[in-house]
Amino acid sequence: MLAAVQRSIPPACITVKVAKPLWKTLPTHYFIALEERMITEVTQVFMAERMKAKIVRSETDHTPSVTAPAVVVEVILNAITEL
Repeated sequence: MLAAVQRSIPPACITVKVAKPLWKTLPTHYFIALEERMITEVTQVFMAERMKAKIVRSETDHTPSVTAPAVVVEVILNAITEL
């Protein structure tokens, strides 16, 4: 299913500078997928701590929205309540 809908991102997504990143002024959450094989947990923790994010860990893989949707929804709902 994912292969059918995945496509390249526009270059602007990674080349255009963001004027004011919202993660600097809004509460930030970082979902760490403990079974992730592309980005190590150490790297994920480094990125999350650097942005002072609330870290949520889950025994899921690279596609938590597919393999653990309930956990993803819970993280999103918790994040909404902090806005």
